[in-house]
Amino acid sequence: MLIDWGAVPGFGVVVEADGRPVRSRPRLQPPHSRVEALLGQAYAKIIEAGTPTITPDWATAELAKGAANSFLATKISFINAMAEICEKTGADVAELADILGHDARIGRRGMRPGLGFGCLPKDLQGCITRAGELDAVRRDSPRS
Repeated sequence: MLIDWGAVPGFGVVVEADGRPVRSRPRLQPPHSRVEALLGQAYAKIIEAGTPTITPDWATAELAKGAANSFLATKISFINAMAEICEKTGADVAELADILGHDARIGRRGMRPGLGFGCLPKDLQGCITRAGELDAVRRDSPRS
């Protein structure tokens, strides 16, 4: 007997602080199965609202949540480092973040100094561990 199944990691929908959906990322096995249609029905309201729905292959879906949170942790770590420099030089970290945020490649989002809570530390460690397992660490970078 063959069984179609799907998983929706991280509750399946990435949301803004105000609850607005940013994107949905179900993962399906096998691809384009009956499950995709059922998930489409379950998420119909957010899809109709224009939320991008991404159905990646299994390997990409496995990396998506951890990679996103690791990237956010990187941005938070960066602006925290800049906050320390600002403190020593008398510069304004909020203004610096605003200046950097005008660069579309950087963006304003996630450029507030502070602690990274929730899944950020766990997902960052997960990405580091997985990269080590796959021997996907750059040779010129320090290994943990």
